[in-house]
Amino acid sequence: MSTYLRQHVHPVARAVDALQKPYLCAMNGPATGAGLDMALLADIRYAKRSARFAETYVKVGLVPGDGGAFLLPRLIGLTKALEMFWTGDFVSAEEAERIGLISKAVDDDKLMEEIYTLAERLANGPTVAISLTKRAVYQALRSDLMSSLEAITGPMGVAASTEDHMEASTAFVEKRQPEFKGR
Repeated sequence: MSTYLRQHVHPVARAVDALQKPYLCAMNGPATGAGLDMALLADIRYAKRSARFAETYVKVGLVPGDGGAFLLPRLIGLTKALEMFWTGDFVSAEEAERIGLISKAVDDDKLMEEIYTLAERLANGPTVAISLTKRAVYQALRSDLMSSLEAITGPMGVAASTEDHMEASTAFVEKRQPEFKGR
């Protein structure tokens, strides 16, 4: 089993972790076990109100092998994560939103519209700053405050030198919306 996980399952988590761009997930139905763990890899998760979520490994005598044991406690807290892992019980989309498992529960017929609106907003934003922020946030989760403060100095210098930052500064002075170019 360990060889299978290392060769066929873990590469997905490693590839997603290496993404420099926002990774959005639209959850349109039940997500359980490995399916939920794969969704947990996303930076932002929207779900239909009718969706339900469960960590069902315990129901088949297994443990979360797809990154869920790492990700879920960081998203919803230790005790709620352990409750989900140990019981295999479902949580509704509303509960998932309340505990931070998903970012937003939306009407079933609006899911794709909402996620595409967010994707477009991010794509039209200062993409260099968004990418640098993503890296900084994930590095900070694995660090302490002093190390995080030191680590952000490089990305801040890069972001401050972009055309997008200059455009945003000019737009602010001119009291208009910036037009970002992603550079």
